[in-house]
Amino acid sequence: MQATARTDFQHLPRVLQVEDEDSWFGITDPKIRRRLQNRLNQRERRSYLRSQGSSPPISSSKQLGPGAESANHIDRILRILDAIHILGPAAINAAAALKQLESAIVFGARCNAWSPAADLRLGVTRLNVLRALHTNLEVLGYRPSDIEDDAQSTFTVERPSRHPDRDIIEAKLPSALRPTVIQRTIPHHPWLDLIPFPCMRDTLILAQDFIDDGQLCQDMSGRGSPVVQKSNRDAGIGETGILVWKDPWDPSGWEVTQVFIQRWGWTLRNCPELLRSTNAWRRYRGERPLFTVSENDMESVHARILEIGAGTGGATDPVLEGIGTPFSSYTYTDVSVGFLEKASRLFKEYSNKMIYQVLDI
Repeated sequence: MQATARTDFQHLPRVLQVEDEDSWFGITDPKIRRRLQNRLNQRERRSYLRSQGSSPPISSSKQLGPGAESANHIDRILRILDAIHILGPAAINAAAALKQLESAIVFGARCNAWSPAADLRLGVTRLNVLRALHTNLEVLGYRPSDIEDDAQSTFTVERPSRHPDRDIIEAKLPSALRPTVIQRTIPHHPWLDLIPFPCMRDTLILAQDFIDDGQLCQDMSGRGSPVVQKSNRDAGIGETGILVWKDPWDPSGWEVTQVFIQRWGWTLRNCPELLRSTNAWRRYRGERPLFTVSENDMESVHARILEIGAGTGGATDPVLEGIGTPFSSYTYTDVSVGFLEKASRLFKEYSNKMIYQVLDI
């Protein structure tokens, strides 16, 4: 973690200490999670009462106004969130940092350190998506420190890189995190496995050679976004990433922001669950929906796919099986007319969408 982030941590108020046995990470059973949260709440309440009974009064001449103290506190938290790494060797202390930040935010809200309707929301939204990705990482059996830049998804059939001490039983995974055919077939970085929307994962894997996945990860978490002006916080301005309000493996708890849609809207094609959940959370807050979602949206994707040098279709078959029918056209190319004829017979069920072209090279 950067030096500035360490300094910011030192200026946070004393917060609830979260023990290892109280960690939520990797736990999907709601009863266990509620029991852990109740334990944390009771410990936090006792800690707060002790501090109230032993803390000396603060001189009014040196005490900042609630608005200034609130702004300083939330800005400090946002800077720490920008500096946290949840993947790679630098992620060794990510879990502890996330738990401390969570405690700081909850403690501040319950002690009226800032306005839950304004300042609190900014810290919570950015923390939640980082915690969600970190939690799904552990639910899938990954260790954060193992996720190097050249790491390989354990789901990829062709080049498995399963860690020897990990045995993922896919049938027990949350349904939204179970691997698709494309995840099993096409090599990709493990971080794409963390998104609880199969169609979005597939879209990103198919386009991975043409996108900056580092920028995508930053845009999802809102990392690097400028700190919001205090006067704009009540309006919710500044939310730039993805928001997570429920268990991170539950698609109904995810929400996309307008800024993310402007940059990465094409990744949401064929993801009506994410569109619906976004609208639902916005309505809950009294905000207007962002999308018009119909029952036919599963078939409304207009993606056009081009495969160069496709051969007889051995590699194309699992791709089409994973995508299904929601695409506009699939242009299949090869130098051999014979290969194209074999492919046309193999993919007869997609005949109304397949375009076969001979490469003239």
